[in-house]
Amino acid sequence: MRLLFFIFLQIYITKGQETWETLYTSFQSDDQNDANGWILSNNYNEKIFTTCKSSLLFGGYNAFGTNTIVSKQFNMPPHYKINITFEFWKIDCWDTEFAYIITEDTFWSRSYTCTQGEQQCGGAVGWDEYIQSITFEMNHYQESLIFIVTTNLDGTPNDESWGMRGFSLSILRCPQGCIYCQDNNINNCFY
Repeated sequence: MRLLFFIFLQIYITKGQETWETLYTSFQSDDQNDANGWILSNNYNEKIFTTCKSSLLFGGYNAFGTNTIVSKQFNMPPHYKINITFEFWKIDCWDTEFAYIITEDTFWSRSYTCTQGEQQCGGAVGWDEYIQSITFEMNHYQESLIFIVTTNLDGTPNDESWGMRGFSLSILRCPQGCIYCQDNNINNCFY
């Protein structure tokens, strides 16, 4: 009897666990084709990629700076939750300026200073680089997702710049056959 109870308990726990499905990745390696589909405005010196401490960055020193905007639209299968992770790289001397990340109804901002982090690339000694791991997890039901990164930098990109790498978008998919859902319960599906 106890064995039967534990078997049913294990089945219940296993069925109740949600499995994240990676839908899209970019900037995980040195493949410059990862920029395909990203919209880039106001990059400097026609640079899309730079290297910082042996890491290839989308953007980076003297590439992404004042008025640079990076965005991408994703077409999504039926799902009810998203998870976005990536590294944001602050490069050189930010004067308590902000990075902004916008996706649907979520707005994230963080200010950075000159001495945050350690010297890895960029310009002058003492103007340090800081790597911020960022994760968003939120309910999301729409058929598309728009992701935007920008800053309020006001100096030249050889004075203050930014980049990113390791982008990943994962979803919790609706049960099979649903065109819309709010969780993984088949009884809450819309067909």
